Amino acid sequence: MTAAQWLEVLVSYSVQVLIVIAACRLIERSIPRTQDRCAIWNTCFFSMLILGCSAVLLPRLHLLQPWSRLQPHALLSVSTAQAVIGEMLLAVWCIGASVSLVQWMTRGYYLRRTLRQCERLSDVEVQRLLGLTQTEAADETLPVLLISNDSDGPFCWQLHQPTVVLPRFLLDGNQDDLRHVLVHELEHLKTNHPFQLFMQHLVQVVCWFHPAVWNAGCWASLVREFSCDEAAAAQGANSAAYLRTLLHIAERCEQKKNASAIAFGRTPSEIALRARRLVEMSKGTNQTERRGRLGKRGATCLLAVLTCLLCLVWIPTDPLASTRSVWSPWPKWTANTLHCFGINLRDYEQYDRRTQAYEIMRWGDRQQEPCEDSTDVKLSRTI
Repeated sequence: MTAAQWLEVLVSYSVQVLIVIAACRLIERSIPRTQDRCAIWNTCFFSMLILGCSAVLLPRLHLLQPWSRLQPHALLSVSTAQAVIGEMLLAVWCIGASVSLVQWMTRGYYLRRTLRQCERLSDVEVQRLLGLTQTEAADETLPVLLISNDSDGPFCWQLHQPTVVLPRFLLDGNQDDLRHVLVHELEHLKTNHPFQLFMQHLVQVVCWFHPAVWNAGCWASLVREFSCDEAAAAQGANSAAYLRTLLHIAERCEQKKNASAIAFGRTPSEIALRARRLVEMSKGTNQTERRGRLGKRGATCLLAVLTCLLCLVWIPTDPLASTRSVWSPWPKWTANTLHCFGINLRDYEQYDRRTQAYEIMRWGDRQQEPCEDSTDVKLSRTI
């Protein structure tokens, strides 16, 4: 693709992502269950990845040609400027995506190193601990329980095996705190939240420049915490007791200034939101569960239809796009791949861009020639 085409992809994709996020926020209000809202946000992030793949793998639909009314010289000036801007934006995006990917891999490396330093409990101890706290694992598979001396807060991790990391002070403290924490972290694993977090981070690497993506990621993370808070408070049958556990761990992390408990304690503003929600649950005045008539399947279908429609909506920023076809050429990597299977696709414009620019320039010169000739005749008559 040319630099002008890359500019069209970046601008259109940014608008598509913004529309998907706005639609997801509206749809979320109609979903009563918090667990279903987590799944909808995961569908939202998946839709963003689908839109990104369609942008670089499929042709684009051009229903409008707003550049056809420009004068030839203005058209060439716009095309030159867009080529420069497209190259700059593509370079900036590549640098930003590379930096975000390296940061993500670095955090994963430090996390794996932290896990290797933890003490692993045996299966017998895990069963005894789950029995004492009256908690159950997902799919009757025992999770890996790791005890950390450095972490001040619990968190979970799942790559090959579901893993829960607990700070040592929880084993020596109140059994209610331990039960609440285990239920909370096991609920993360039961509802596949680690995979949802992976999808979220992947979208944030691709759309590192988009503020709406980061805002959506923060809200989706908070919704996942809401879901696990509900499970822990419901199994404990006491929202006030779970709230004391949450504040206890958050206060300990604030005193130690340790960021390792971000999975449970998170930021003070999010702690305040979760605490307020738990208070509403204990009073029975939680309005979040009352509203909403849209189910998970209906919301997923709406997002899927919206994603398919957005795949056809592109901002026509390329001034040299062909007016002979409403579809742009197929990207060469897609056309070459399908050609191996005997499928022939048009991966070229119906004209040469350099030849078209030359023809536009000649056409503009021809339009100016009569004006210049008439001016010379008038001057000769005056003389």
